Amino acid sequence: MLISCLKAYCWKGALLRMMLVVAGALKRVDQEVSEELIMYRTMLDLIKPKLVYLDLPLFMALLSDLFPGVEQPPAPAGALRNAIEADLIENNLQVLLQFE
Repeated sequence: MLISCLKAYCWKGALLRMMLVVAGALKRVDQEVSEELIMYRTMLDLIKPKLVYLDLPLFMALLSDLFPGVEQPPAPAGALRNAIEADLIENNLQVLLQFE
């Protein structure tokens, strides 16, 4: 079954459109941030959750090649993150920094 009535669906076009929508939303929230940082964060937010753990180093290396010198500021640890980390530690599980 096809997603649209077209015989071939352009997944690359759909991803590009979604990236532009998310980047536009981020730019509207903080207009002082550089466009490189916005695209970096957009790619992180859209692609990173879909990857398996072993692919993360390669993905991060690709991002550093695409955006040399751009580093995303660390996200503040909220109450939810602290509760999740405490529960992981309580159940003898590892807290992986790659998923920050």
